[in-house]
Amino acid sequence: MAINDYRSTLNIVGWVLAATSTVFIAARLFTRTRISTTSPGWDDWFMLIAWVWAIVCTSTVTVGTTYGFGQHIGDIPNSEDQAHAAMYVLIAPLFSLASAFFTKTSIIIAFMRIMGRTVTWVHKLIAYVPIVLLLLTSMLSCGVMIFFCWPVQKAWRPTLDGTCMDPKVLDIVGRSVSAYNAAMDVFCALVPYLLIRNLNIPRKDKRNLIILMGGSIFGAVATIMKIVAMSTISNVGDITYSWSEITIWYLTENHVLIITGSMPALRPFWRTIYGRYSSYVSSSKSRNSFNPSSSNKKSESYHLPTIGSARNKANITNPYSVAMRDESSEESLETRMQRNEEDKREREAKKGQGDTESVEVILPKRPDGVSKARVTSGKDSGDGRDKRNRKDSDARIFVTTEVQVV
Repeated sequence: MAINDYRSTLNIVGWVLAATSTVFIAARLFTRTRISTTSPGWDDWFMLIAWVWAIVCTSTVTVGTTYGFGQHIGDIPNSEDQAHAAMYVLIAPLFSLASAFFTKTSIIIAFMRIMGRTVTWVHKLIAYVPIVLLLLTSMLSCGVMIFFCWPVQKAWRPTLDGTCMDPKVLDIVGRSVSAYNAAMDVFCALVPYLLIRNLNIPRKDKRNLIILMGGSIFGAVATIMKIVAMSTISNVGDITYSWSEITIWYLTENHVLIITGSMPALRPFWRTIYGRYSSYVSSSKSRNSFNPSSSNKKSESYHLPTIGSARNKANITNPYSVAMRDESSEESLETRMQRNEEDKREREAKKGQGDTESVEVILPKRPDGVSKARVTSGKDSGDGRDKRNRKDSDARIFVTTEVQVV
């Protein structure tokens, strides 16, 4: 069923996409200035300019809808409103073309920025020549729309004296420029694969960059839909209505390109958000895994206060009181302390007796009740005496231990 009034559709589509692109632009600038180690570059400034033109374009369309842009011109009762509505119909595409040019330029500059020192003159030629051609075709399209009639005002005030071009010129130029814009969108989607595949970075990073920077293919879809809608572009007699679908698609093209073109610059932002989310999930799991009520202890559970929470003093045990531990914990602690004390006394006794106990077990008993052990490290005792002052690795030690067996 045909729509007879596109005003609400133009405003809803335009401003929903405008709000989304604004969020992405703000996140991009925040990433460059607060998170990323690199400062804003030409690609960021060009994308910001593209966003400004896109907002101006959306605002122009909205102002036009107040005069009847989106309605059949015969349904607009006031002749002045008809003239103003037709004027805004012709002005808005100029801002759309400017936004599309700066967006694609930003994407190309971002490619060059990612490649860094690996960029050669061949890469620059492949990247910048299409941008120059896009600038020329956009200027041609703007010139045709501005000077479609002479004087210029005759385009929206048909009663004025003057001349106008054949409406088929709008059809030919509009489709040609839009087709080149679609080709540029496809070009911007394919260039990442051609340029990034040879970079010395992990394969996973290559794949992610190619996917992120290939998002301009969605802009190509919107441009193709705009070309399809241009079947009514030559109907200048009802221009306030016949250009409504075209307007919807070039608004979509502008903002979608800004959104997809900003995604590669937001990689540090997404990593920061994901890192904080993962940290939050991990800490939540840690808090949930700590369940003091499942313990067999008779003491009160520990209270873990959170920010803004109030302590219940009646349920908190004095941390310095013995009631914090039960009998089993006291006994285990006392047993460990006794064992440590006994080990300490044994070590001191061994140190004072010269390891008597260990040698006593090893040596055989002599009839006279005395056991002698001669432990020699080295080839002979003579070598040990001659090399006594050398380093530890070359030293030879002569030790004689007498043990009185009781």
